[in-house]
Amino acid sequence: MHGQFSFGIVNSAQEVHNRSRIRISSLLHALQIRLRFEILQKLYQISYTRQELQQTIKTKNGLKQDEQQTFWGW
Repeated sequence: MHGQFSFGIVNSAQEVHNRSRIRISSLLHALQIRLRFEILQKLYQISYTRQELQQTIKTKNGLKQDEQQTFWGW
């Protein structure tokens, strides 16, 4: 009887350990997905900002050319 009781405790401890490992694994997986999402979001923001800057530079360069053309009468 004592042996069966000990085995039951060991078995329960193993189950708790396995459930904890599964829970930790699930949390790590969720964290990994979250981090990937945040990284993609930041990359998109950087790309969008870069495009805006390029457009601003083109616009300003265009204005400078227009100003020069107006000044020189071209």
